[in-house]
Amino acid sequence: MDIQNFLEEFKDIDLEQLDREKQENFRSILFNNGLFEDALELSRIIYEQNKEEDDAIEGYVHNLMYLDKKDDALLILYNAEKTAPVLYLEGMIYKNDGLLEIAEDKFQQARSKTKHPEAIRSIDSELVSIYLETGRENKAKIMSERIFHEEPSAESFHLAFDNLFVMGLFEDAVDFYTRHGREYEDANLLFAVAYSYNQLKDIENSKMYLLKTIALDSEFVDSYLHLGHMSKGEEAKKYLEKYIELQGVAHSAYLHLISLYNDDKEYDKIRQLVKEVLTNMGISEETLYIAIYALKTLFEYDKIYSLYNEHAIIKDDPILLGAALNALSEEEDYIDFVEEEAVTYFEVLHDEPTYLETLKNVYELTGSKRVHEIIEHFEHHHHHGCSHDHHDEY
Repeated sequence: MDIQNFLEEFKDIDLEQLDREKQENFRSILFNNGLFEDALELSRIIYEQNKEEDDAIEGYVHNLMYLDKKDDALLILYNAEKTAPVLYLEGMIYKNDGLLEIAEDKFQQARSKTKHPEAIRSIDSELVSIYLETGRENKAKIMSERIFHEEPSAESFHLAFDNLFVMGLFEDAVDFYTRHGREYEDANLLFAVAYSYNQLKDIENSKMYLLKTIALDSEFVDSYLHLGHMSKGEEAKKYLEKYIELQGVAHSAYLHLISLYNDDKEYDKIRQLVKEVLTNMGISEETLYIAIYALKTLFEYDKIYSLYNEHAIIKDDPILLGAALNALSEEEDYIDFVEEEAVTYFEVLHDEPTYLETLKNVYELTGSKRVHEIIEHFEHHHHHGCSHDHHDEY
């Protein structure tokens, strides 16, 4: 039955007379079709008829929270018997509001009122994240490891490992993995171990775990990016090409690969890459930046000039505008054009790190008085660095 017909019939139904299962089914249909107010009315009826039941309270409160009716939700919980699920819901609302002390107290109370392992684990996970947010790292660490030891499972292992990882305790994370993680290995975990080793400056182990990651999941895109950045020559090219083939979009992969091709004088490969980037990934700030960088490497200034005139977005983006004019300022044929643009777009380029270098290139070739004035402005007001690193960090 489609939703329109359902709603026609729904209008004539006395919802209070339906049995609980039908009420819940109807509520799901309404909710899944975005009819949240109607679903809320049903939740209210279920609640009014079953005020003692945690399920009825939970359903109503979730519905209210979904519609941002937080005060109504808290009132329902305030009037309910303080069971573990009710206290847990109160804790979640206060936690989302940033009232962490009250939330912690509610979770502690909830914990003392339940024996269910699942419920205890959910509560403890929330407590761990409160400890992390309030700077009690050690407490978070002890608790998340205890959760794991009480009930070793992939889920509790990941919780404990992720907490060590998030806290930046990379040595502890690697150690915890080495002691307990072998049977819970998946590609995400291996990648996180590789990252941890990288943070510990242990490049050899980092690389080994990246290789293990792709052995387990040959399409784990980010592994190829980092393997590429850690490798040299042909090996680096192979990984970066694979990363791009898997539709990876990090700037740094393209820029690194272009410079590797350039080192080996593989200029056609650079041209091919530019073509692929602009056709497969479309025109965007990112793809134009890569194209300008590549064409500058090839000294193909005429193509940069064409891109500049074809794509208005270059002039709206300080980084792109800076990169394009900086490249063109290396070629005498375009120097008058660059002078005009560099002066015209002073406001856009003002904070762009390559701007000063571009102005100096222009001044060197033209001796232009107005360009000299802008350079003077910078030398007096700024001590601007001239490098612009567009690489993504590992």
